[in-house]
Amino acid sequence: MPPTLASHFVQSEARVPVHRRIGFVWNYLKVHPRSFALGVMGMVGRDGVAFAIPLLIRAAIRALTHASSNPHAISNIAWISLGIVAVAIPRSGFQTLARLHLIGTSRSVEY
Repeated sequence: MPPTLASHFVQSEARVPVHRRIGFVWNYLKVHPRSFALGVMGMVGRDGVAFAIPLLIRAAIRALTHASSNPHAISNIAWISLGIVAVAIPRSGFQTLARLHLIGTSRSVEY
């Protein structure tokens, strides 16, 4: 099948050098550096806190599987569930921070 004008255009657009792409993005980052930085910090904070939830779930499952031999299993599970809630609250705050700043920045760049 011979190449069409549309496919040639798409292929040539995909070959934009990296330094030109970074330069294009850099122009927008210079205008909104604080918002972008807060959004990235929110994403890093969200991901930094989020790893604790699967670890707490694993601890709860282990506590349930050994509940017959541990008289304090119910108390341990209650503390673990409170720990999950305690981790989920800052995670949602970080996620809100990231979304507000990054999506807000992208909207102001787009319009």
